[in-house]
Amino acid sequence: MGKNILILGDSWGVTENSQPQRQDWPEYYFMRRGHTVFNKCWGGAWNLVQLGFGDAFLRECPYPIDLVIWYHTEVFRDFARPPWEDRYKSEFGEPRDLVHLLDWQAERTYQLAHEAKLASPATQWAIIGGGGPVVQSQRSRLEWADLLIDDWKSEIVGEQLPECHFMQFYDYIWQWRETLGMDAVQAELDKRQYILEAMARDRSLFWDRIHPAHQPVLAMNLRLQERFDL
Repeated sequence: MGKNILILGDSWGVTENSQPQRQDWPEYYFMRRGHTVFNKCWGGAWNLVQLGFGDAFLRECPYPIDLVIWYHTEVFRDFARPPWEDRYKSEFGEPRDLVHLLDWQAERTYQLAHEAKLASPATQWAIIGGGGPVVQSQRSRLEWADLLIDDWKSEIVGEQLPECHFMQFYDYIWQWRETLGMDAVQAELDKRQYILEAMARDRSLFWDRIHPAHQPVLAMNLRLQERFDL
């Protein structure tokens, strides 16, 4: 019997028109297996916006959603858009340090994910650290998920990459270099560069050096298929 699947996230959950073998992108792959798939992802999307869509969809959809697949992206991406910076500053003033800033944002993001789960308790969740890894200091807030993959990027590369939440919106952190300290900002930029170089080594793993290619996408489909009997 077919299941109802909701996909949330950014470009890691979107079928790019130029991507080879796009027929095996999750939405099409699981459709061919007889499931109904709703893909709400778009390139450059923010975690909080996507989770807001997911929460509303789970509450308003006239029939039950069996599985949510959330491609988790960099948590700092939400902080780079209003009103989150203003809310943080109203509570704490200028950022104390980078760790505190990320923890604050991750706590709110993961709380929203949990609220979406509570809106539909029977719905299973697969949370995949894709464009950005799960914030390890706040990981316990997501341990209710039926499948939690901290950092798919590291799995694809075959080594544990440094935890970095500034892959695409890295220019925003530069604006705070005086507040956060140049050493802290440069450390994040160095991690970003290392990750980009690792992703660029093999185009069969990252087709455009940023997004997963056919081989890892298909492997993830099979992993989801087995875990959730799809």
